[in-house]
Amino acid sequence: MLAKSDLATLCLDEITDQHAGRFAARHSNLSPSTVNCGLRTLRRALSLAVQWGKIERMPKISLAKGERQRDRVLADDEAMRYLGACPQPWKDAATLILGTGLRPGEVFKLRWEFVLLNGHGGLIQVAEGKSKAARRLLPMVPDVYTTLKARHTDQGCPSEGWVFPTGALCGHLEQGTANTQHAKALATLAEAHTKTLDDCPELKPFEPYCLRHTALTNLAAVCPDPCALARIAGHSSIQITMRYIHPQADAIERTFAEFANRQKMVTEGGHKENVLPDGKSSQHANTEEPEALVSREGIEPPTY
Repeated sequence: MLAKSDLATLCLDEITDQHAGRFAARHSNLSPSTVNCGLRTLRRALSLAVQWGKIERMPKISLAKGERQRDRVLADDEAMRYLGACPQPWKDAATLILGTGLRPGEVFKLRWEFVLLNGHGGLIQVAEGKSKAARRLLPMVPDVYTTLKARHTDQGCPSEGWVFPTGALCGHLEQGTANTQHAKALATLAEAHTKTLDDCPELKPFEPYCLRHTALTNLAAVCPDPCALARIAGHSSIQITMRYIHPQADAIERTFAEFANRQKMVTEGGHKENVLPDGKSSQHANTEEPEALVSREGIEPPTY
């Protein structure tokens, strides 16, 4: 997009926020998310230009408004109802995202060469990705193992090939197909809610990427180490990982309650008076004058 735009004809030090605005206006037929992908790439290029000494400062680049947010966290019952309405193969792909926190693109490109099924569990290896940190090894939770085991059996237990093969030119499940099946699942749930209000609660629409956000947020609740969570997510920066940590009010109250208990233990247990054999407490053990103590114990006084 950037290479085909007017931005490609400009020198780096000539680019301003006005040029970014024109870029967004000329691509108004696309979604704000798509336009912002190009603008974020431009930001990255300009940031590198500053680091490499090509330009003195980085200009402000404003993103297009109206981009749909992807930080929604699904409740457990919402996730279960959603998966029940998903058609295949998106249902299995969504199960993997919810159970591992993998990026949708990482799930689409998953191959059997990088999946280990050992009879009761297994491992998933991400061999390539956006950065070096994206290459990682993740264990399987039961739902993920069951899903992959069933697909492996249905495909004849192959030792290689795509986990989600399709007739697409690339050979595997693509984002477009996933978006279509995601929309069908939401429409199915919306129709069920209209017909049976009580039996099927309303599920507000969300972006497919929210499945990854939900998984990492749930993992953050049981993972006390942000660095470990960053490794699970495949992030190269801990600042990105912090977006998935949402401490709730009850969690903050529990933290302060535990902190108060710890202080109480220190106050009551860490400062107890130790009673000496002669009946005196350690707090008053050495209250004698130095000269008397030296005389009684037969210790030579120090010289200065």
